[in-house]
Amino acid sequence: MCSRTRLSHAPVAPRPRYHVGTESTAVSKDHPAWSAVVDNYVYIHNAFRNHLDKIIQLARANELARATKEYELWTEIMTLHARVEDEIFMPALEGRGFPEPASIEAAHHHLHEAMDLVRGRLEKGEQAAAVTALAALREVLMAHLLEEEWTIMPAMVEHFTVDELWALDSLIVNDTLGYCDKSMLTKVTFWWLGNISFCQEGLSLLSNFGKAAKLGSLTEAEWRRLVAPMLNAQKKPDGSLGSPLQRFTIEQIAGAKLKAPVPAGAADVEGVSRMAGSTSVCVPPVPPRLHGFAGGVHTVVQMAG
Repeated sequence: MCSRTRLSHAPVAPRPRYHVGTESTAVSKDHPAWSAVVDNYVYIHNAFRNHLDKIIQLARANELARATKEYELWTEIMTLHARVEDEIFMPALEGRGFPEPASIEAAHHHLHEAMDLVRGRLEKGEQAAAVTALAALREVLMAHLLEEEWTIMPAMVEHFTVDELWALDSLIVNDTLGYCDKSMLTKVTFWWLGNISFCQEGLSLLSNFGKAAKLGSLTEAEWRRLVAPMLNAQKKPDGSLGSPLQRFTIEQIAGAKLKAPVPAGAADVEGVSRMAGSTSVCVPPVPPRLHGFAGGVHTVVQMAG
């Protein structure tokens, strides 16, 4: 049930209002690709927002030990979130002709700076300074996530088919690739569901887990096209690989999402060729004060596989 009956008249501390949904109208909820992007660009964003608000409450109450423990978890999942964005979603988008906006790139830098400052204040036990640093982090985070909802989310549905979106998502939980093993996946799942409104978003999230397990299978040729930007990335200045995916074969990258090629003449044109963004997408001007991780973590249903 999604309603609660209070059995006692004892005073209860007010619970912070949960962030639900998104202010962005760049992608309609009626869009055919909505369920393929909402987890990564709305639900997980709200989990970050809500959890950070809880941490701020703990710091204000001078419960720094608990705040520090919660912040370590928040940071661990945010780091994974950022890695997925940097190594999977943004390279794939750039390969389709959508360069990462400069404001988004700058915001990542500012976000990590703010995160480091909070960590330092908490480690030193400086309560007032920690509260101030957390408030600054919250301001950067809120603006950044909202900008991604206005810019990156519509770009994803415009440049990829629905199956391609689910395929990209599957890379996160592919054990071979090393992003999110089953242990981390379990941790993320409980964290995620514990930091969003279960009735308003959690039930939909669980439903999308089932869709993620069934959708996103591509042929070898389709997979090669999807991950070509990563596989063809030039080496970095220090000589390291241009992308972590370059360590793997296309079979390892696709995993269970590799399907047999469709016989000539039998392709489902609508399912394979039609871009998810062909209808229902509008991109209004980005509101002011937006200060540029997307890339969420889901398909948790696969953890039992």
